[in-house]
Parts: sequence; structure tokens; C-alpha cells
Amino acid sequence: MTVLVGDADPLVAVEDAGAWRRHTVGGFRMRIFPGGGHFYVAGRWPEVAEQVGAGQAGRE
Repeated sequence: MTVLVGDADPLVAVEDAGAWRRHTVGGFRMRIFPGGGHFYVAGRWPEVAEQVGAGQAGRE
């Protein structure tokens, strides 16, 4: 499982995003995007796509 979160997200705290760890028995990764609010994805889509691709590579 890979969790992506912005470090300045007013809706999802980094600690809350990390709580997803308890919902998997497999691997867990968390990527924290600096300076990002709730819509950090809009300005960092290449990095987000890279993280999603890295997670998919682990499934092959």
C-alpha cells in the first residue's frame, strides 16, 4: 500500500494518513509531499505518477 499526502493538507494530517498502515498485512509506503495542501497533486502530478508507477511495479 502506498499513501500519498501533502504535509500542509488541512483535511488529512500526516499522522492520520499514516494510520492506513494498520489496514494492510503487506508492504506500506508513505510519500509526504512538501508544501502541499489538499490539492498538492495539481502541481506535482509527475511525482505522483512516479509513486503510483512504483507501487504497480512491486505487483509484477
